[in-house]
Amino acid sequence: MRKLIDNLQAAGCGKYVALPQIAVMGDTSCGKSSLLSALSGIEFPSSEKLTTRCPTQIIMANNAKEVNPTFTATVKLRRFGKQDDNNNSSAPEKTLSRIHEITRVIEELTKKLIDEGQEISDDCIVISAKGPDLPNLTIIDLPGLVRTVKDGESETMINRIRSLVKRYLDQSRTIILSVVPANVDIHNTEILQLAKEVDPEGDRTISVITKPDLVDKGAEDSVIQLLMNKTKKLKLLYHCIKCRGQQQLNKGITISQAIVSEKDFFSTTDPWKDVPNDLVGIEKLQAKLANLLELRIKESLPSVQKEIRTKLDAAREELEALGSSLSDTYSRRKYYGDVMDRQYHLMECAIDGKYDRHPGFFSSKDDNDSLKLRSSLNALDLAFQAIVAKVHIKVKFSEMEVGDKVSVLHNNAWLDGQSIVSIDSLYKTLRISDGTASKVSKDYEIRPSLTALKETISRNRGDEIPFFPSYSVFVSLVQERIYEWKSPMTHLLDQYNKACEHVVKSVIEKSTSNTKLRLLMQTEILEGCLREVYIICAEKLNECFEKEMKPFTMNHYLYDTYNAMKDEYVISAINGLVDVSGNISKAAVLGILKNGGIGAQSSNEDQQALQTLMAASAYLKVAKKRFIDEIPMILRFQFLDPLLKAMKSVRMQKSDAELKILFKSSDREVNHRKSLEEQIGSLSAANDLIIDELRGKKK
Repeated sequence: MRKLIDNLQAAGCGKYVALPQIAVMGDTSCGKSSLLSALSGIEFPSSEKLTTRCPTQIIMANNAKEVNPTFTATVKLRRFGKQDDNNNSSAPEKTLSRIHEITRVIEELTKKLIDEGQEISDDCIVISAKGPDLPNLTIIDLPGLVRTVKDGESETMINRIRSLVKRYLDQSRTIILSVVPANVDIHNTEILQLAKEVDPEGDRTISVITKPDLVDKGAEDSVIQLLMNKTKKLKLLYHCIKCRGQQQLNKGITISQAIVSEKDFFSTTDPWKDVPNDLVGIEKLQAKLANLLELRIKESLPSVQKEIRTKLDAAREELEALGSSLSDTYSRRKYYGDVMDRQYHLMECAIDGKYDRHPGFFSSKDDNDSLKLRSSLNALDLAFQAIVAKVHIKVKFSEMEVGDKVSVLHNNAWLDGQSIVSIDSLYKTLRISDGTASKVSKDYEIRPSLTALKETISRNRGDEIPFFPSYSVFVSLVQERIYEWKSPMTHLLDQYNKACEHVVKSVIEKSTSNTKLRLLMQTEILEGCLREVYIICAEKLNECFEKEMKPFTMNHYLYDTYNAMKDEYVISAINGLVDVSGNISKAAVLGILKNGGIGAQSSNEDQQALQTLMAASAYLKVAKKRFIDEIPMILRFQFLDPLLKAMKSVRMQKSDAELKILFKSSDREVNHRKSLEEQIGSLSAANDLIIDELRGKKK
C-alpha cells in the first residue's frame, strides 16, 4: 500500500488528488534537518545557501530480509504535477550505492533550482533508498517557515514558503508532523497554530518536540506536561527526540553515534528518564510514523480511487469539449469538415423526421421535442390548413352563423335581409330579428341575403345579358376571400423560420465546442443562409398568392361542387312541397324546375346573384385545396431544401488560410489544453496503478 502511494506520487497524481502522506513542517532552525537525518540516515545539506528550497520526499524501504542486503538509492527532481521521466536530460535520475553521496546530489539539485530563479519551488526532490537499517517509511520535508530573509533574498520568499506549506496543510489526507523545539514557547509556535486552523480536531496532527537538552533547568516540567498530552492535547499525541546540535555537527558526530547518545540521554537524564519510552527516541518515532502512515493509507485508498476517477472523467470531458488542438492544415480541415457534416446531417434528419439516427440529440428533455423539426412543421401546416379552410362563401343554412344576413321564404314570399340572432344547430331552429321562431320545415326556406350582391352586380354590369353571371363580380367575390389567406401564409413562413432558427442554433451548439466556430456558424447560417432563403421563399410565396388572385382551374371538382350546391336547393324546395300525407304536386315540381331550382317566384336578378354566389363558393373550395397543398410544398422546396444546400455550401467556401485564422488558439487555450493533457496523463497512470494493485490482490 505504501509503495502504491509512492508510485501515485511519481505519476504526478498528488497535484490533483490529496494522497496519504506524512509532511514534516516547522519553523526554520526547529531541528527538522536533524530529525530527517536521524529518520533516514541521510546527511542533509547544512550550507545556509543550500537550505531546503523545495519539498523533499524520502522513500525508505528495509531490505534486511534480502540475501546480502546492501544500500542503494536513487535521487531525482520531479517537476510539479508531471509524471517522472527518467529520460529528462535536464534532471536525470541518479543511482547511488553510498548513503553519503545523496548529500552531494541534493546540493546539486538545490543549486539547479536556484539557477533557474526558483528561490522556493513546488518541484520535489525524490529520494528512494533501500537498506538493512532503514525503516519502511515515506515522509516529505518542507522548507522551514521564516519571518525574515537574509541579505540578497527577496521578501516574497516568506509568503512563498507559507503558501507551499499551506498547500500541504490543506490536503485532508496529509499527516502533519509539526516539529517544535523544546526551548521556545511551544504553545505559541506558528506551525501548531497553522495546524490547528486546518485540523481543529487534531485528527491528523502529530507533534515532535526537539532539543530537549536546551530547555532551561527547572523549566522541563511544562514541556513534559505537553509531551504527556496533558496540555494542548493532540489525538495523535506528541513525541520527543534529541538529535545532533550544531556543536555535535561541528565535531563530526555521526548519525549512528547521535542515536546512541539519544538513548543515553532519555535513560539517564532527569527528568526525561521518567517519561514513558514510547514517547521518546528516534527508533520509536520511526515505528510510530510507519504504523500511522499504513493506517491512513488503508483508510483513504477507496476514496482516493473514487476521486481519481471522478477528476479523470471531468478532465477528459473538458478536454473533449475543447476539441482537438488543430495545429496543422489537415487536422483543421478534417475537424471543420466533420463539424459541418454533423451539422448538415442533424439538420437533414430534423427536416426528414429521422430522429432515430441521432437519439441523443432529438431526445433531449430540455428541448421538449422542439428539435423534432418535421413534427413541429407538420403541426404548423395543419394549423395553417385549418385557418384557410375556414375561409368560405356561405350558401347553405349549415354554414350560417349568428349575425349573418339571410333571406327567408315564408308563404311563397321572400323576407330579405333578416338577421339570424340565434341558431341551434342540433334542432336547426331559426330565430330571426322579428321574433318569429320555428323549426325549419316545409313552411320555411332560407338562403344568404342577395340584396348587397344584386346591388354589386347592378353597379358592375357590362354588355352581358342577365342570363350570364357577371365575371367581374365573381372575381371580386373570390379575391375578397382569397386575400384572407395571405396573413396565415406569411405567418406560416415566419413560424417555419422561427422553428428552423431554433433547431439550427441547437445544431451549431451541440456539434462543436469551439467558440470561434460557433460564432462564425451563427453568423453565416443564421444571419446569412437562413435570412437569404427566407427572403427568396417569401418572394415565391407571394408569386403563388398573386396567381391565386387570378381565378383559374381545369379541375372537374369545380362543376361537381357547383352542381351539388344547385341540387341542394332543388331538393330543399321539393321537400318543402311534401304535404302531411307525403304527396307532392307534379305541377309544383315542374314550377320549381322552371325556375331553375332556385326557389319559387325568384326574379332574374335573384337567380343571377345566387348562381354567382354558388359559382364563387364552388371555385373557392377548389382553390383552397390547391393552396393548402401548394404553400407547404413551396416551403419544403424553396425554404427547407435551399437551407440544407446553403449549409453544405458554407463548408466549401473556407480556404486553408481562413481555417488557420479561425482555429488559432490563444496562449490561454494552449496552456489550458496542455494542463488538461498533463492532468489526464497523471490521473490515468494513477488509476492504472490502482487497478493493477487490486488485480494483483485478487490473484
